[in-house]
Amino acid sequence: MRSRASAHLATAAVIALCIIYNHPFIKNVEVLDRLYSSSFDRILHIVPNHRSARKDILTAYRSSHVFQGYLADNRSTIEALGADYIAFAADDCLLNCRCIVDSVVVGIDRARAPGFFAGFGGPLAAPSKWKWPHTLPIVSRFFGSPRLANPQVEGWLACLPDLERARWALSRYNAAELRLEKPTSADLVNYSAIDRACIAAFYGEALAIELPFPFVQGLTDFWVLNKDYVAEFLHYCGVFSSLNLWMEVAIPTAAALLDKKLVFAKDLGLKFDWDWWDPQRLSRWPQPTELRDVYRMVEEMPRDLVFRHPVKLSAVTKNLS
Repeated sequence: MRSRASAHLATAAVIALCIIYNHPFIKNVEVLDRLYSSSFDRILHIVPNHRSARKDILTAYRSSHVFQGYLADNRSTIEALGADYIAFAADDCLLNCRCIVDSVVVGIDRARAPGFFAGFGGPLAAPSKWKWPHTLPIVSRFFGSPRLANPQVEGWLACLPDLERARWALSRYNAAELRLEKPTSADLVNYSAIDRACIAAFYGEALAIELPFPFVQGLTDFWVLNKDYVAEFLHYCGVFSSLNLWMEVAIPTAAALLDKKLVFAKDLGLKFDWDWWDPQRLSRWPQPTELRDVYRMVEEMPRDLVFRHPVKLSAVTKNLS
């Protein structure tokens, strides 16, 4: 077990880190190992379309948009980590390890919660969700043309809690709704003509459609689970990966189905810096070019800041010695 500089008993827990890679940027492994090896007892790297002889680098054959499948496909290795808590993080998510140990893990323990998430963004079955571009591919899994979306995945509902229990579980996050109202033209202003035609076909003359299961959307760049809930969570991730659901719905819904309620950053008085990545615009914070820049960013993080996303390491790996 690692020696952690912390005043809390959570340091006695075994804490593992599972890092999820959007791309096969294998050079990031060295940077992240250097950065986190003193804070976590075990580290796994799950990298798409890359084979490695290292046992701590696992291969995923999935799109990063469906990275719950990374986890489900490697569930036996993840479950065998022997950790009390497992933190899951994107490789471009810079972690404040002291905050995670002192506040996140301690907060999970005190609340007797199954895990921690930064926050949820509401039910998929909300009219405003049509403004989110990923709603269309998700809904098409259930209402789209079989020739295009191939939504007929056999037996998936039987692998999940029954609808009554699922809606009860999701109601704790105000996300039990199934009825998705027809979007207005203003909701679809950024959609292409063919996408608008697809959505119109979903509804026909109806004013609403009903989803077969409740779903909640949330941030998936960092979360933590208690060991007792990992196996069930990974099972649900496998079911949702078979449906090819966007990860920001699949992973929060998998966690929301767990027996007890999760804790969020706001519950623990914590913050996080999150931004979406677009190389065509300036980042909200300077991106690092040297490893020392990354260390400095971590050192300068406020004690109540859990993570910062995105922090891109491509320039750092070019200058790594």
